[in-house]
Amino acid sequence: MLDISFYEHRELMKAIIGLGNPGDKYKFTRHNVGFLIIDEIARKKKVKLQKKKFLSYFGQIKVGGERVYLIKPLTYMNLSGEAVLRIKKYLRLKSEDLLVMLDDANLSTGIIRFREKGVAAGHNGLASIIEELHTTVFPRLRVGIGRPCLGESLEHYVLKLMRKKETASILSVVSQASDAALFWVNSGTSKAMNKFNIRQPENKN
Repeated sequence: MLDISFYEHRELMKAIIGLGNPGDKYKFTRHNVGFLIIDEIARKKKVKLQKKKFLSYFGQIKVGGERVYLIKPLTYMNLSGEAVLRIKKYLRLKSEDLLVMLDDANLSTGIIRFREKGVAAGHNGLASIIEELHTTVFPRLRVGIGRPCLGESLEHYVLKLMRKKETASILSVVSQASDAALFWVNSGTSKAMNKFNIRQPENKN
């Protein structure tokens, strides 16, 4: 069973939260990049996620002496904030101890960027978290998925299965993002930004 009896100790803790939609039909859609990163961290650390409370799948690892919770909300994307708020309250975490990982259509495919704060910019999962936490100040790791073709809605694009030619790029950035998230645990957002952010203009099309 997953041990979350944190009240018995005072060790440092953080949570890495990947956004996505539960269910096999969504697994390899662009909107599920956050889930894929959590799965990759779990694979590298040889842990299993277990269905637990708080409308989420949980797993836990140790990174440099800190207990880190790997979290995949089961609320579906648009209600991600409900799960995040429950987790934050139960673990008694500060907002800066939550790393939210999400897809970003304003970044080219394969680009990752850390941010310390910011608005939702049209991402419903991020908007839900901001609404529930009542703040825009919490770390997030944005993963570029590119923009839809002319005439295709963003909603359809993010919920569509990735094309074969982009799958390799996405899986490569998922691996990189998993390493970046683990680096963030002990080094913080500012150092993670300096190490992993690539200076590339955001997509405007």
